[in-house]
Amino acid sequence: MQWKLLVPGLALATVGSLGAAAEHLQVRADEQRQAEQAHDYTVSQMLPRSPQDELQVFHSLLARRESTRACVLLSDAVRPVFAAAHGATDCVAAMDKLAAQVTDRARYEMPIYDTATAIRVQGDTATVDACGVTWSSPFIGRAAATDAGPRLGRWELQRQHGNGYLIVGWQGCPPATSSTPPVTSSPGPARHVPPPTTASSTGPRWLPTYPAGYPAVLAAAIGRGNTGVCDTLFTDSGAAEFARAIGTATCGEAITALSGRVTDASNYANPRGAIAFAGAAGHATVDACSLTWISANTGTTPPGPQIGRLTLRTQAGGVGYQITGFQPC
Repeated sequence: MQWKLLVPGLALATVGSLGAAAEHLQVRADEQRQAEQAHDYTVSQMLPRSPQDELQVFHSLLARRESTRACVLLSDAVRPVFAAAHGATDCVAAMDKLAAQVTDRARYEMPIYDTATAIRVQGDTATVDACGVTWSSPFIGRAAATDAGPRLGRWELQRQHGNGYLIVGWQGCPPATSSTPPVTSSPGPARHVPPPTTASSTGPRWLPTYPAGYPAVLAAAIGRGNTGVCDTLFTDSGAAEFARAIGTATCGEAITALSGRVTDASNYANPRGAIAFAGAAGHATVDACSLTWISANTGTTPPGPQIGRLTLRTQAGGVGYQITGFQPC
């Protein structure tokens, strides 16, 4: 009789233990789910905040051979598709192959495209056609004779947690019908465009054509301590305002001073969050005071200083922008 009583007791104890184990597993599953959600939200804050930024950042990361960071732009489901399409074992290897095809890093990270046809936005989704992008010639007033690197296909984007956009669908570009890539010519039939009268004496050979991407170009120069941009990206008046705002005598000294505050030049060269405002014909302003950076170490301090507010205008002939004014943040 005593043995018979022990058996139900043992069974009840076993059931109780199994129930506690199941509850423990459920708690662990909830914790894991919460951790994944927190991770996804953190990543969403690092993603580009607009389809235009997505296009700019993707090209910029490849130009700088930041393959691992470029893969962050793609969803988990898209990465193996992207890798297979490029004959690679994984996403990073595919990005490495594409980065090796970039022939002109400075031009490649500033793609030219028609927003009206390349980008479609509907609510929290968007499509980007990066197959028709072109690149400016390194010589003012001339159409580009060759591409600066590979074209990156057609993408489907989905906004994540109300923050940045993630590439959730990808297709390669169709085969080219001609060996000559399409080009974007400057307004008017003239083949040569003289530099603006307010530019520095050493006229620019290449200028950014996408206002919202200007902070990335300037950040790259600051990170490298490249004072030569004072003679190319700035007009004389713009260089003077920049120097005054930073508290130095010359633009070159301002670049050097800011460069000393950069802790990670590679990361600093890839900011996101710049806001461009179109002005009168050939004019634009860019707010680069709330920039963020993609970083493998979330929660760390920014890799360098905020840049400021830029006033831009196109040079004579409408090919590329120069900085004509500057205000600190």
